[in-house]
This record gives sequence, structure tokens and C-alpha cells, in this order.
Amino acid sequence: MNESQAKRETRDMKAPLVLGFFASLGVTIVIVALVARGLMALYAQHRPHEALPPVTSSLAPALGPKLQVKPTLALQELHDREEAVLNSYGWVDPARGIVRIPIDRAIDLAAQRGWPGATNINAAGVK
Repeated sequence: MNESQAKRETRDMKAPLVLGFFASLGVTIVIVALVARGLMALYAQHRPHEALPPVTSSLAPALGPKLQVKPTLALQELHDREEAVLNSYGWVDPARGIVRIPIDRAIDLAAQRGWPGATNINAAGVK
């Protein structure tokens, strides 16, 4: 036997067997689809569609993230609140006597008194 004959398949596939396999596969798919459709129809008869309860605010966080309807407006409101805190007096901890002062006033006081714990350095950078 020469080399080309040794590597070649000598038997052919039987066409009726291949066609029979694909036909039985097709019949199985159709039967499964019909059974699934019948089960769905049976389920629909025994359990009619019920009206779902409306979504309440207590269920909303469980359903997913809260989306912003107007993100630009929400960002502007956040900046306004931050500016109000930065530019006003208020109590941080009344029991301990800690207050909040406007940022500009805090900068002026830090420039006059120096930063707590920092060593004094003049404009030339010399102690």
C-alpha cells in the first residue's frame, strides 16, 4: 500500500442514517416546543394574570439604583449647599463648643496667627 491510500477514508457515510438522525432531531424539537406551549397554556388557565401591586417607595431601593431626573440641577443644588456651609457660621458640636466659621475668615485668621503646629517661615523661606 502506498502512502496516499493509507491516509484516505475508504468507507462512506450512509446517507439514510444521517437523514434519519436529522429528521429525528427535528421531530424532537417540535415535540418539546408543543409540550412547552401546552404547559404554558395550562399554567395560564389555572393562574390568571393578577394586577401587580403598585411600586411603593419602600420597594424602590430594592429594585435598583435611584436615577437622577435632572443631574445638572442636582449638581447645582449640591454646590449651593456646599457654598452655604463654607460661607456661614454654625455649630459643629455645641456640647464641646466647636463652631464653624466662613472659609475666608478662617484663611485670614490662619494668615495672622500662623498654622497650628507649623514652624514660622518668612517670605524668603528662612526660619
